[in-house]
Amino acid sequence: VSSPEHEASAPSTPESEAPSAATRILKSGVVVLYPRKKRGLESATQEAVILDKKALAALYHLPLKEAAKALGICPTAIKTACRKLGLPKWPYRTLRKQVRSSVLSSRAPRRGVGA
Repeated sequence: VSSPEHEASAPSTPESEAPSAATRILKSGVVVLYPRKKRGLESATQEAVILDKKALAALYHLPLKEAAKALGICPTAIKTACRKLGLPKWPYRTLRKQVRSSVLSSRAPRRGVGA
């Protein structure tokens, strides 16, 4: 029986010993993504990608596809990591909407004052 404390203390394994799942939570707030083997190759072409909320936050200004390309993984893997880290969805659009609405509200003329 595996407990969360046991997984947190377990050392990270090399990609050849990676579990069958594409993602694994090492400890609270850290997700390890194991790239899948490409067709025709004997092993994955790149190392495992370790993500936490801080690493993802640095990419929030990018659309999901561009963030995935920057990390060298597919967008679905980022979505899975976000969900495991407690983010319901990639925040790019939400942040862009907040910025746009704040810019528009600062440009809007004020009515009733000196008119």
